[in-house]
Amino acid sequence: MSSMPSTSFNTLTRIWGESEGYVWTPWIDAGSWSGPKGPRYHEGRAWRWPEQADDIRDHIEAHADDDQYFTPGVFSAPRRVTQHAIPVPRLWADLDPVDPSRADGLTPTIAWETSPGRYQCVWEMPYPREGATAHGGPNHRLTHYLGADPSGWDATQLLRIPGSAHSKHGPQRGRLLWSDGPRLHWRQTTQLPEVPTREDDTAMAALSEEAIRSLDRAAVWARARPLVSTRTRELMALRDASGLDRSEALWSVERDLADAGCSALEIVAVVMGTVLDKYVGRGDHLRRLSIEASRAVAERPTEALEGGALPEGAPMWASDLASVHIPRPRWLIEGIWTRGGCGFISGAPKSYKSWLALDLAVAVATGAPMLGMHRVAAPGPVLYLQEEDSLATTVDRLDQIVEGRAPSHHWGGSLDGLTWVPPRPLPIDIQAHTGVVLSDPRWHAWLGERVRTYGYHAVIIDTLTTTVGDVDLDRAVDLQTRVLRPLRELAQTCDCAVIIVHHSRKNPQSGRRGSNMLGSVALHGWVDCALYLERDEESGVITVSPEGKHDPAEGWSMRLPRMYRDWATGGRQVWAPEAVEPQAPAPTQRVAGSRVTDTIRSMGRAATAGQLKTVVGRSWRRQVEAAIANGMLEETSPGVFSLVNSR
Repeated sequence: MSSMPSTSFNTLTRIWGESEGYVWTPWIDAGSWSGPKGPRYHEGRAWRWPEQADDIRDHIEAHADDDQYFTPGVFSAPRRVTQHAIPVPRLWADLDPVDPSRADGLTPTIAWETSPGRYQCVWEMPYPREGATAHGGPNHRLTHYLGADPSGWDATQLLRIPGSAHSKHGPQRGRLLWSDGPRLHWRQTTQLPEVPTREDDTAMAALSEEAIRSLDRAAVWARARPLVSTRTRELMALRDASGLDRSEALWSVERDLADAGCSALEIVAVVMGTVLDKYVGRGDHLRRLSIEASRAVAERPTEALEGGALPEGAPMWASDLASVHIPRPRWLIEGIWTRGGCGFISGAPKSYKSWLALDLAVAVATGAPMLGMHRVAAPGPVLYLQEEDSLATTVDRLDQIVEGRAPSHHWGGSLDGLTWVPPRPLPIDIQAHTGVVLSDPRWHAWLGERVRTYGYHAVIIDTLTTTVGDVDLDRAVDLQTRVLRPLRELAQTCDCAVIIVHHSRKNPQSGRRGSNMLGSVALHGWVDCALYLERDEESGVITVSPEGKHDPAEGWSMRLPRMYRDWATGGRQVWAPEAVEPQAPAPTQRVAGSRVTDTIRSMGRAATAGQLKTVVGRSWRRQVEAAIANGMLEETSPGVFSLVNSR
């Protein structure tokens, strides 16, 4: 038997202790997370504890590779419902990102990490107590005070088995942190603040199955649909929840329905039985949905549009804004990118867009100046979604950039004189070829959960064309509603910069750099910050032009070759672009006829005499004659003029 199942079972033995009754150990098949039908949940049988301890041990061993859960509560009958819960000498919490080692004098007796940065725990109490898991009771108070999962306090809660697999975002495994922490006493819980009253019980009394069936669900949804967000409409239309964080999605829909003026009863009727309903099959199904719906209504802002009513009130005159505190944008990288700013790193093919994006990622992750020039004001972890280049290519580039810009963070360590120094952590999460589809709300939910979990300061998406799915880049409305708007919501709510690598046209059609990106002009309108790259093939100089809404830095140029061989490090190539002053073009004298040839060049095709007359004006004929005389223009057919191709 492996050590993991043994450790897991021993921890459960410690938690259940001398309690007697029924317990559960549900599981999710590990391979089902990425399957076509989504995660397959199995409630499993009710075990009699402690009589069936050996059977539970065998079960944990048999499902060692699956996501395994358990009930910290114990029940008097083989039904996992509140009315059968028996008093037990313990409390518990799903802490999510709250570190149990910082629990302000409330250190748990047993604590474990379910995945990096997420925790669950149990407190041993001196004796069982009636009502410990009731609404507003000790477990509810403790959960609320610590900022843990607000739904994780009741008797039917499931926790992950310590040390078990966590396959939601790829193969991971939890780990036990400690099992010898102090006991908690009941009097300590009485000193905790009371949970704010949301009148759940009153709302629950009205939310019976009969009341729900009496509602016309279709009519409620038809009334609410025009008032909810596009994302909510897309989530409600799903027929498959594969890969979707149902907890986040369900809560988002419930809040949106509440803001649209739906009552708790109407919210339950709309979401009940959909693919978002994560409580289907549970004995307390209706109760769980009802509590969440009631909370959504309780948290509805006072300014929410009830029944579609438009906002009222006195005007907000421009002069009044002088006394209103409006937060000013804060820099992520000074002069380059703001915190929570959205935009592009764009350029023609082979203009080193991905190199610059990786340099930016290294700068934010390490605090080293971007390209050695621009100070990082808010260093922090970065998520890099690579969907175009291979992982090998990305790692090779990263190797060279880190060696050149932040050698102390290089995974091979660094040299301080003749002394080898171990590497410092490099907090860049590289997700390569994960199949990100930015037009799919499930991926937006995944991205939001990941940003909130790991606290990324920037998300870099490389590239736009490989991640938009079935969205046509030239359809502005589709692009805005399905891709750009959800990304902006993520950036604003999580204070996380969103940086997208995107291609521009090989042959620019406009003098405005942002307008030359492939796709709709809506792309340029979405930009808060941008870096536009132009490469001169002859000189090997790349010109970088920052643009933005918040006083961007001046542009600069980098000379190629971009790398040098550092023989002190074994001849490894190192990213070290040289900043250069761009050469000013020599003044040229306008050639007669240039105006008419510029006009035809901007049109991209031959022009008729009528078109030239309209654009150039009365001098069009003289301009045409001069251009023909100078060998720049030819009349390919009567009244039709084309540029002479230079060879």
